[in-house]
Amino acid sequence: MSYGDTVIERVNALVDDEYQAQTAHQAATVGARYSMWASLFAGAVLAWVLPGNYALLSFVVMLVPMLTSEITAVQWMRRRAPRPRYMSLRPVEWGLLILFLGVALAGVLVRVFDGSMATAAGMLVGSILGASVGIWISRRETARRRLLDERRLDAALDD
Repeated sequence: MSYGDTVIERVNALVDDEYQAQTAHQAATVGARYSMWASLFAGAVLAWVLPGNYALLSFVVMLVPMLTSEITAVQWMRRRAPRPRYMSLRPVEWGLLILFLGVALAGVLVRVFDGSMATAAGMLVGSILGASVGIWISRRETARRRLLDERRLDAALDD
C-alpha cells in the first residue's frame, strides 16, 4: 500500500458516507489549486524580498510544490484510472499567472541582473517561447498519455 492509499483510507475513515468522502476529495482538489496560486504568489514576493542571487530561489518556491504535487497525483492516479484531459486556464487564471510570473521575473531581473535591458529582453522572449512550447507539448503529451493509460488499463482488465 502506498502513502497515497494510506492518506485516502485515513480521509475516508473521517467521513460517514460516500457523499462526504467525495466532497472531501473534491475539497482537496480545490485546495491543491489554491496551493498552486499561493506558491506562485509567494515566489513573486520572494523574488523582490530575497537579496541578490538568492532571489533565484523564488522559482524553487514556485515550482517545487506545484510539480511535486502534480507528479505524485498523476503517478498515484495512473494505476487506477486514465489521467484527466488537459485543463486549460481561464482568462482570469492566465492573467494571474502572467502577473505572478511577471512580478517574479522582474524581481529577479532587478535583484540578480541589475535591470539590464538585454537580460530583460532575453527573459521576455525566453518566457514567451518557453510557455508556448510548454503548453503545446503539455496538450499533446496529456492526450497521448491518457490514451496510453486507457490502453494499459483496458489490457489489464482483459487479462
